[in-house]
Amino acid sequence: MCDDRLKEKLSAAGIPASVTDTFARPALLDLYSQLVATGRNKLSPATAETLSDIELKKRRLDLEERKLSQQAELEREQRAEQAEQRKLERLRLIEQTEHRKVQAQLESKRLDLEIERVGQQTASAKSPTA
Repeated sequence: MCDDRLKEKLSAAGIPASVTDTFARPALLDLYSQLVATGRNKLSPATAETLSDIELKKRRLDLEERKLSQQAELEREQRAEQAEQRKLERLRLIEQTEHRKVQAQLESKRLDLEIERVGQQTASAKSPTA
């Protein structure tokens, strides 16, 4: 019996297509053989509904699992982004510190040159070159 015909017979027995679509062929054959062995041509509506409920719960669990997985991935990305921002901030502070150090060195050299210039002017003013 082909898969489509098997699914039709199971559907006629009250098993929803959403359930039969998720089963592999061996499981479909097993389910059908149980129906034939018990002599039931149709399942009770309560049993069919129970199978639908199981399928619905399975889909809800799958959805919840995907949501949790996506949320975990988002949290990982956010942590990585925050770490990158902290790294960039540290680099910026290091750069600022280096810049201030260079500025202080330049100011120190400028003051040394100014002292030397004033010293030379004072020395030339005191020297008797007439």
